[in-house]
Order: sequence, then structure tokens, then C-alpha cells
Amino acid sequence: MLRGRLNWLYKQRYEKSVRNKLGQIKGELFWDIGANIGFYSLMLRSNFSKIVAVEPNPETATILRRRTRDTDNIEILELALSNTNGPALLYTRKRNSVLLDSITRTVQTVSFPR
Repeated sequence: MLRGRLNWLYKQRYEKSVRNKLGQIKGELFWDIGANIGFYSLMLRSNFSKIVAVEPNPETATILRRRTRDTDNIEILELALSNTNGPALLYTRKRNSVLLDSITRTVQTVSFPR
């Protein structure tokens, strides 16, 4: 039951001012850079003709695909964006760890080739 209450509180208060401003914007194309699990992509799917959700983390991109599978205007790009070319490391938190663990333990890495 507490999980349900926390979920409701999260939805009600999470970046409320950002959600309010973004909700007023409409257009042809919205880029959701660092889309994570698609919070903003899903929220804005009816405001834009097309949404491009960019998420480099393979595990998170899988969740994003699952959450957006019933939408026809969200394209998912599983890649990292940068101002430089070349390999990069993506530091991710270990699966099933708590926030503190993600800070104190060695993290998993994903390499992105050129």
C-alpha cells in the first residue's frame, strides 16, 4: 500500500513546474534527450506529431521500448550524444542496488564505439 501512495506522490510532485511548462508546448517534433523510461515522451505524446527519445543505457532503453510499444509517434534511439566523436563510457548503477550502492560500489560500464 505504501508503494502505491509513494507512486501517487511521485506523479503529483515530480518536477511539477517543468511538467506544467512542457505541457503547454505543442509542435511537430520533440527530442527527449536522456529519455530514461519515457516520463516526458509519454506525457507529451499527444502534443507532438513525432517524439524522438534518446536513451543510451541498454537496460533502461528496454524498459522505454516496453512502455512506449503502444504509441505510434515515439521513436527510440539507443545511443549516446556528445559534443565529441569517439568511444565513451556510460556509467550505470548495478542492477537491484540502492542509491547509496550506486555511489559507493564499482559501476558497470557500456562502451560506445565511433
